[in-house]
Amino acid sequence: MKFYFKCNLAVAAKRRFKELKKFEPNIKLKDVKKALKTRNNLDTNRKHSPLLKHRNSVEIDTGKLNKQAMLKKMSINVEKVLLKKYGN
Repeated sequence: MKFYFKCNLAVAAKRRFKELKKFEPNIKLKDVKKALKTRNNLDTNRKHSPLLKHRNSVEIDTGKLNKQAMLKKMSINVEKVLLKKYGN
């Protein structure tokens, strides 16, 4: 089973900013946002193994989900596949 996670750039930048702020107090949100945008662009446009959504993957928008909610959503999808394949 494949999962494809997506998140709004502004939300992802705020989350990453909170993480980095602990280690780099002088970091700016706009710099984090710019770095994430650059990285996302490089990941999706690289020549070998670009980061693209597979046609059979389950897309999960993590913008409004915390870690527990994301795990729950993933678990529900895995359970559906297992039930379909193996039954009760």
